[in-house]
Amino acid sequence: MNKSAAVKKNGAGFNLKAARLILILFSMVFMVSCFSSDDASEIAKTPWDAYNRAVVASKNPTAADICKTLSPVSAANSKLIWNTEDPAENRRVLVSTWASWPGYSQSKKIGLVREVWVTLAPEVKDALKKQNVPGSDIILRIDQLLGMPPNKSETWFVEMWVRPADLFRPAPDREIDDTEASLTFPAGTPQSHIDWFNNQVKTNSYPWTRLGYTYDWGNPSTKVGLSEYIIKVSSEVEVYKVSPTLEYLN
Repeated sequence: MNKSAAVKKNGAGFNLKAARLILILFSMVFMVSCFSSDDASEIAKTPWDAYNRAVVASKNPTAADICKTLSPVSAANSKLIWNTEDPAENRRVLVSTWASWPGYSQSKKIGLVREVWVTLAPEVKDALKKQNVPGSDIILRIDQLLGMPPNKSETWFVEMWVRPADLFRPAPDREIDDTEASLTFPAGTPQSHIDWFNNQVKTNSYPWTRLGYTYDWGNPSTKVGLSEYIIKVSSEVEVYKVSPTLEYLN
């Protein structure tokens, strides 16, 4: 092989190696940029960041989001607290809501002029006790568990008696006596509920699962929070107990 041929061969080899090196470096830069982007999308830097991501994520529920262990409102659910002073065939169940409205502490029986979102008592209390949340973090943890914004801080927890017939699930499947809610409206769903649901889709700004449970945006293991229900407008409820937030949870 003559010198010029050797130079050409070595030059070609160099050029090939250089091209490969450039390609590898480009690929590494590309992969790093992709990783950083993906990583940033997974890590919430602040509570508001985590909350806002939950709001976005909740807008398109799929079958994978269905929870099959919702707490039903039925006699078969031994965890419920029923008012034993009521007639057996018409007993009310105890629910709770986190609120600041002074009317709860001023009246025993209340005719509701708006819907009230509630959980079954004592699920909030039990969940937070199991998690052993420090007192300094308790308000934020309530916000997370109930799918509320991180600046929410209500005055007290209100426990009240309500008729099961006055409750419905905030989901296409509004039935309250089973352990899961479907993504679609069951046959025979009243048009009033369909209209209510569609209006919520347009106006609800919270991380609303639409599947009968709160969106827990503070739990890295699962977003499934607590089973949630709504008390219908015009229902009569009886206040059982009004407790300051921290006192209720102790």
